[in-house]
Amino acid sequence: MLLWPDSESGNARVALRSCISDLNQVLGSGWSESNGELIRLSSQFPLTLDALELRADLVGRRFATDILAVAEREFLDGVEQGLSDEMREWIEAQRASLKQEVIACLENKLQPFVDTHRTSEEGDASVATTLKKLDPYNELAIMCLMRIYHLKGLNQKAIEEYKGYSQLIESELGVRPSPNVEQYKASILSEGMRGTRQAYTSIPPLEEVEFVENNGVYIATKYFRSTQPSNKTIIFVWGFVSHLDRLLEEPNLRSFLESIALRANLIIFDKRGVGLSDRIGQPPSLSDTCSDISSIINHYGCDKVIIAGLSEGGPAAIYTANKLAQKVEGLVLIGTAAKWIKDEDYPYTLSGDNYDKWLSILQKEWGTALNLKDFAPGAEQYTELALWWARTVRTASSPSMIKRILLAAKHMDVRPLLPELHLPCLIVHARGDQMLRVDNGRYLKRNIKQSAYVELDSDKHWPWLDDTTGFFRGLDSYLEILN
Repeated sequence: MLLWPDSESGNARVALRSCISDLNQVLGSGWSESNGELIRLSSQFPLTLDALELRADLVGRRFATDILAVAEREFLDGVEQGLSDEMREWIEAQRASLKQEVIACLENKLQPFVDTHRTSEEGDASVATTLKKLDPYNELAIMCLMRIYHLKGLNQKAIEEYKGYSQLIESELGVRPSPNVEQYKASILSEGMRGTRQAYTSIPPLEEVEFVENNGVYIATKYFRSTQPSNKTIIFVWGFVSHLDRLLEEPNLRSFLESIALRANLIIFDKRGVGLSDRIGQPPSLSDTCSDISSIINHYGCDKVIIAGLSEGGPAAIYTANKLAQKVEGLVLIGTAAKWIKDEDYPYTLSGDNYDKWLSILQKEWGTALNLKDFAPGAEQYTELALWWARTVRTASSPSMIKRILLAAKHMDVRPLLPELHLPCLIVHARGDQMLRVDNGRYLKRNIKQSAYVELDSDKHWPWLDDTTGFFRGLDSYLEILN
């Protein structure tokens, strides 16, 4: 049980009876119903759960005015005292999940205000203010508040909003506001503190996300149908940071994915526990990710698919290609490794102690543009990219959840599966990769029989931030082999 996991069965039942007795004193005897095995809320009991109502409002990101009232309260606020670690972790996961769903809903409500140049509607200021409270770094919230003040002729207020945001991200993240925000600020200043009002567009609208159910867990997916006739479908497995809406805000990454979709149908998804997928409170195992991919394949009616794994997503891609051999016709591995911790016969990755030190720093700096200089050396100087990465990291997961995910990844070792792969494989690795040494890619090449290997003349862990000619030349040749 989540409430008393360390108690003997008899003691747990005594504690449960005591809890029920306390509830009877507060709610009366008609609040529950039981069949001897289960106890649950009575369907006749007039109890309203604001968390359930909030969940209902958030389905499809529909906006309801009471969302603002509920959104600023914590889920199960005040009940942490005396709970087990497991229960507290579950509550934390639910809070993080609800928060991200609320943020997405509020962004969806405000986006037309920015995109369509409509005048400010009643309630826009409250929505933007709530969004800013939930995510102080949220550029859309700041843009909306600046525009609301601007439309009212309160240019000084708009500039104050800009200054507060600018100081926050500069001190906390070490970056400057994006060019969109800077341009809008400049347009206001050009009018003086009084003057004509201009409409302004900023962030591209959010795209549709489709949720695929797998045994009660919902996985967020996006499907890019190829613009060219293609019978191939690629399912892309991300690393430990992903958030489908945020990822596509980066123009280089978006162009990279669209270029893949020129060649094959493309499905991207957030693994369970991160991004827009269900925050279940536990890191996904390789088996969980494989099962979720199987559900995605069935949901979209794919005959066979190519699995592509990037970075930490590589082991899950290898595992899935092995376990779903009847459904997977190809495997693409990009900047990844078969094992995450080095030992005597695998010297290419971090030692266990250094991995733990990296994880500790990662957890402390979560929410900033962490490791950007390692993912893409030289790119940290680009303010907009750093701001995007910090925003993506924040919305992808929480510090405690990412620790659990990376502790689970620490012990991944799919080397025994490599000789069992009997399908064409493309391995791509940057020669100067500073996150995962190129030796990891070369090891995969040596140990996967039907593999083609492309070594990029680059130091970028993320291939979309450098010349992609070599990558797509390799992918085109690989797809020709499959055809």
